[in-house]
Amino acid sequence: MKGKIRKTIIELLALLVGSAAYASALYCIMDKNHLAPGGISGISVMVHYINPKIDVGTTYLVLNIPILILGFICLSRKFMVYTLISTGMVSGFSNLLSYLAEKEIWNPSLTDVPILAALYGGAALGVGVGIVMRGGGSTGGTDILAKVVRLKNKQFRTGPLILCADAVVITASAFVFRDIETALYAGVGAVVSAKILDLVLYGSDETKKLLIVSEHHEAIAQRFMKELDTGVTYLDGRGAYTGEPRTVMLCMVKKHLFTKAREIVTEEDKNAFLIISSASEVFGEGYKRHESEDL
Repeated sequence: MKGKIRKTIIELLALLVGSAAYASALYCIMDKNHLAPGGISGISVMVHYINPKIDVGTTYLVLNIPILILGFICLSRKFMVYTLISTGMVSGFSNLLSYLAEKEIWNPSLTDVPILAALYGGAALGVGVGIVMRGGGSTGGTDILAKVVRLKNKQFRTGPLILCADAVVITASAFVFRDIETALYAGVGAVVSAKILDLVLYGSDETKKLLIVSEHHEAIAQRFMKELDTGVTYLDGRGAYTGEPRTVMLCMVKKHLFTKAREIVTEEDKNAFLIISSASEVFGEGYKRHESEDL
């Protein structure tokens, strides 16, 4: 019971921190520089530009209401409750920052340089969404719509679906702000946000695939498992010239562990046959979960 309570507290703290980061990036950087980062956030920024009396946070919450209802109908209850909490906090934090600026208590504008706003704003949005998703929720908007579409259309990937929606909003922002450069900067921010989100959720996917043929395969395998904390798979092979059976080691190691892995192979067998290639994605224990596409 204590473990369950502790887990829930950690998840709620993640929602709080992530929502605060997302709202800060949305209002203090993107909105202040007229950058529509795509999705509901981008539409909220454009509505605020058209009518400054309507706060970004208010528009964000109102536009999310029908999407949240759809999510409660189609998706898991816990995920949607956390998403509702996060959406409410993003809206609240955004309106709080707007209130502080309006009362001249604090001017939250962080930069007026477009490229810096796109880079840092996009990064902060990605960090915020990533933390919220690690807490078990989402910031609503196109994330929910993409999940609903994928329920019966698994052939569609979440990333491209969200990217298509973002592209429409970013393109529209060029007409709303009457400045194509603003839309281009917003596009940069969207790409940065997606990349940072992926890093926060999964870490770096840069992984090396090793195929090793050595008479000392057992010693190498033991050191890999002990020193690198990584698994090893034995494959049955046979030399074409000699016809003798050979054990082939298959191992996946993170990029930062590759140098150490190569040292181990060299120390155990200088004549080992070592093949190295890069793997763009790895699913399984220690790497991405098989259901990670559904996050």
